Amino acid sequence: MKDDFVLLTKITKIINEIINMILSAIYLEEHFLFDEPTIINLGGINNYSLENGLISKQANEGYIHNFYSKEKIRLLTAIVGKNGSGKSSLLDILINIVNNQYGYSSALIFEDNLKVLVRQRSNVSFNFKYEVFNIEISTLYYSPYLDFKVDRGGYDLSLDNTIDGDLEKINDIRKANVRVNPIQHLKMRTWIRQMEFINSPIGKEYTEIFDLPTNSLNKITFTRYMIDVDREKDEIQFHNTPYGFRDAIQFIYSKTRKEAEDINKNRPEGFDLVKLQKELLKNYFLMDFICLFIIQMEKENRYLSEGYLKMEYLEFIKKHKTSSAIDTFFDFLQIHFYKLQNEEFTLLPIYETIELINKVYNYIDLSEAIDDRDNREFDWSEKAIYLEEDKAIELLMLQNDFLDRVDSYYGKSDSDLIDVKFSDFSRIKDFINFQPSTRSLSSGENALLNLFSRFLEKFEKVLVKIPKKNLNTIYFVLLDEADLGFHPKWKKQFVKFILKFFETYFTALRTNVQIVFTTHDPLTLSDVLNSNVVYLDKYQNSVVLNSDSKPKYSFGANITDLLSNSFFIEDGLIGDFARAKIQDVIEYINDENIRPQKEWIATPEVAKKLIDQIGEPYLSEKLSEMFLEAFPQFKDDEIKKLEEKLDRLKNGTNPNKQ
Repeated sequence: MKDDFVLLTKITKIINEIINMILSAIYLEEHFLFDEPTIINLGGINNYSLENGLISKQANEGYIHNFYSKEKIRLLTAIVGKNGSGKSSLLDILINIVNNQYGYSSALIFEDNLKVLVRQRSNVSFNFKYEVFNIEISTLYYSPYLDFKVDRGGYDLSLDNTIDGDLEKINDIRKANVRVNPIQHLKMRTWIRQMEFINSPIGKEYTEIFDLPTNSLNKITFTRYMIDVDREKDEIQFHNTPYGFRDAIQFIYSKTRKEAEDINKNRPEGFDLVKLQKELLKNYFLMDFICLFIIQMEKENRYLSEGYLKMEYLEFIKKHKTSSAIDTFFDFLQIHFYKLQNEEFTLLPIYETIELINKVYNYIDLSEAIDDRDNREFDWSEKAIYLEEDKAIELLMLQNDFLDRVDSYYGKSDSDLIDVKFSDFSRIKDFINFQPSTRSLSSGENALLNLFSRFLEKFEKVLVKIPKKNLNTIYFVLLDEADLGFHPKWKKQFVKFILKFFETYFTALRTNVQIVFTTHDPLTLSDVLNSNVVYLDKYQNSVVLNSDSKPKYSFGANITDLLSNSFFIEDGLIGDFARAKIQDVIEYINDENIRPQKEWIATPEVAKKLIDQIGEPYLSEKLSEMFLEAFPQFKDDEIKKLEEKLDRLKNGTNPNKQ
């Protein structure tokens, strides 16, 4: 007992000592990006340099304690550079080193106030005192584009990995009685994430700020899981379903099929077509659910003899000879059980299953078939209903409650028997599909929602469920051009809102975070202290850190000044096409002999027309002066325009006003 107390005291002391810890620098001994051993400074308390194989430190004059956050965000660093300079590769290096992958010869240099802590996998020496650091840390990586790279360590929220997860077992399901379209399935999975974010506390705030859609109708469809059926005999080909369930399930399946046939046949004169279609849609949804139930049991074959009904099969058949398929299925839920040793449990939770099915039936009944496609509520051709946001969320929450209760059945036992009875592979996935219907999201809106919704999903479905004692003391959030596709107005807000978002969730986790992001957008960079910016440049085949092209300032810098720096755009601030056209005009003005070669400038009037449309005032004015010198016949027209402008100013009139 005393030893345990001593150990706990030591652990607590270690945690308290590193509560303000930041990763200040990375030493990389050898990598294809760099010609020689390299130190990458991220903007901590000190800057580190390598001379003659020895790492030394000197104070970072630009460091400001708790600048980006008063509590949980220890540091924010931007990595910028031209295309192909190695920004994404540098993030991959950080992921590999932090997660102890691939055995890079490297060192991570952490700082905790005046202390330096080093986690080293190299033989490099230091000319200052440091402590050895071995506590586990982890990364959360986000990328909005496909790059087909190998699996990354930590939590990988890249588009590659997200698609891979969303399409898991795509061949095992059907939707609306046809094979699932992967694109539609991905859209559904993405929309579920986005809707969960939009309706989260912080999401509601962001939705208002970014003017995202919140009140459109939502399209609801249902997933059909494929089961093995002998079509000629209309018999389910069971393989792994417990023996004690098979006859009853076949009976329910056949009854559901028969009801669909009867609905189609019973079409008296003057029948209500929409009402008939709704009855069929409810029947199809019930069959979707039954198939889901069957495919669930077909995934495992270790409990063929443990399933049983608390009613004789013949008695069950007699009881439900005239019952509806839905009532028969509900009764089956009440009496189907597994028994392991002395523990008894059902696979599907009874209350949540009945509530979910009844809610879907109710929404189908209440939906109206409206001709206006923007306002429709029921669409037989799509086998879909359209719900307002609150109803769609209610249905989504009921589905989530159902899935959560199903999960609880996997781990409800104190023994190991039920904990391991089904693997993660066997767990029921989403089967009610949501997507926006009356308004498609713009590319920028999708980019913004994808960023925050993927992290929200990871926080609320993974990290918050990890016991506090198992959480790492610090996490690294790595964003690879996460502002891709953002409107310039949103890019100005990017740093502000990622700081707020991660501050919120890491405060809830009671752990710390350090953010590193790549960008080549000056609107984003102007929110970052220059000492927290890593500049990459390319020289021949190697990456150069913080070359002479590095801007002197970034934080609060004028966007035009940042753009004009050769680091971002060479040869000025205008596009290459515009530059070429302006050069044509300059040559046309200056050289009479070359004018016939500028075919697009048919007359001097064309040259003057372009000059008048140049947006840079100084350039436009100088070119106008050059033009009038070369073509003095236009001076009278120019004088007349100036006199008219002067007259308007004297009289206070504005020709643009009606």
